Amino acid sequence: MRSSFLFISFFFLSASYLDAAQPSQQVLLFYANETSPDSTEAANYQKILSWLVKNPSPEIDEIVRSLKRDLQIFKRSVGEDIEAIQRASFPSLIATNETVRSGYVLAKQNELRRIKISVVPTSNYILQSNPLSQSSTFQRYLQIALSEFPPSQYSYALIVKSHGDTQYALTPRLAVRSEETTEQQLVAVANGKVAKSELPEWSKNRLGVTKDDLLGVLNSAFTGKGYVLDWFVLDSCLSDSPDFDFSLFKNVRKVALNRWDRSARYHSLDYDQLKSSSGVSEFLEAQFKIHSQYQVYDTVSFGKKKWLQYLYFLPLFLILVWTLGGRFMRPFFHKKEPSSS
Repeated sequence: MRSSFLFISFFFLSASYLDAAQPSQQVLLFYANETSPDSTEAANYQKILSWLVKNPSPEIDEIVRSLKRDLQIFKRSVGEDIEAIQRASFPSLIATNETVRSGYVLAKQNELRRIKISVVPTSNYILQSNPLSQSSTFQRYLQIALSEFPPSQYSYALIVKSHGDTQYALTPRLAVRSEETTEQQLVAVANGKVAKSELPEWSKNRLGVTKDDLLGVLNSAFTGKGYVLDWFVLDSCLSDSPDFDFSLFKNVRKVALNRWDRSARYHSLDYDQLKSSSGVSEFLEAQFKIHSQYQVYDTVSFGKKKWLQYLYFLPLFLILVWTLGGRFMRPFFHKKEPSSS
């Protein structure tokens, strides 16, 4: 009877542990804040560029090259990344400025579907053209992700691709509107001829989502029971700035950031390799061994909770102690009665 009870207990405890420890299916969340201006923002680009081109200097020439290159490459490279992601067998949820302006994000499970998404209206036409540079859009995107891919069935790998700096995680490449400056002022600032104390407001305050705001939205979304983010990749320039405390992430296993002394690349990860990977995590692990511009962290906040998994073994441990302990200790507590002659 005792052995039967132990066998049944062992079976059910082992099965329940294996069921709890079974990894969920992983979904790739791809949030790409690419440069794809609408007609209003495109007109602003042309006016700013025309002012700069008319006033050449080494500093301005470099700015012009960078702006033109970004307009040509960023949108195209994101499109190529998305095509590769969709060729893989893994579920995914994709958001770009172009899709969100059109009112949808792309979800792939068994088939590709468009899911409606709304954005908060703004009077700033640059933010209107770049809705992924708003924290409310990022928040809504994560809500859709958790609704379409419930945490009871899925775990998540989130890749955020954008321009950025030491303070901002999500920001448009060009954040100045022509109507808030003049050609003379713009050229002077671009050439570094304006004292720091006299810089105009547009040059001091960028548009977008700061790293602290991004962290707040992400932690707010992933605090429920079973909500685990296997990977968070912030693929933007200077994402690994010294003042960014990655240990504040909650329920995030690993964080990958661009090293603070290296620029992010338009084609940073080879998403074509997803097809031959057994999972998104395996793909990312392999990519980060190749690409040295990333710094990968095991988050402290998740590590502190890791000991909880060992509680699954506690009932089994107690049963083993009871069984083995009783067997070896019995001679000391159950002395034989002397036989009668």
